[in-house]
Amino acid sequence: MSIYQFLSSDKPLETVSNHQIEYLSIEEAEQRGISLPNWYSKNMNINRTDKIVLYAPDEECLREIEISDDNDSIYAKQYSNKRYHSALQWEYSEKRAQQLIKYMTKHLMTSLEIELWNVWLDSNGKPTIKKCHIDSLTISEIKEIVEQDPYGNPHCLVVVYQ
Repeated sequence: MSIYQFLSSDKPLETVSNHQIEYLSIEEAEQRGISLPNWYSKNMNINRTDKIVLYAPDEECLREIEISDDNDSIYAKQYSNKRYHSALQWEYSEKRAQQLIKYMTKHLMTSLEIELWNVWLDSNGKPTIKKCHIDSLTISEIKEIVEQDPYGNPHCLVVVYQ
C-alpha cells in the first residue's frame, strides 16, 4: 500500500491548491516552448486542446502543500471520527511546516481541534496519538508526526485551541 496523510475536523476544512502547477493543452505547451515527448504530437487520439499536460516550473514546485476535500475517504474514516477530512499532499520542509501551522491556526478560529494523520493504508496497528495546544505547536512536532514511518502504527497529532 502507501502512506496517506490527512487532516480531520468537525468543521469544514479549507482547500489549498498548489498555484505553481497548472494543466496545459498540447497547443499551449508548444506555444510556451515546452518540450514534450513525441508521442504527444504523434497520437491522433489525443485532443490537442484538452488540458492534459501537467506543468511545473521546476520539480520543487511539485512538493508544495495541497489540501483537498476527502470527505468520502474510507481510509480517513477508519482512523478519525471527525466529520470532515482532507487529503494532505506535500513533502515536509520547515517552510511548509510553518505554512501548515498557519493553516491550522486559521482553522482553529472556527473549530476546537484539528487532527493531522500519517498512516499506512490498511494498517491494523493502534494509532499513536499526541495532543498539543496551537500556541505551543512547533515545526518539530509536525516533523515528528509526518516523518515517522507509519507502517504498523498510524500517527496522529491533535491540535487544540483551548
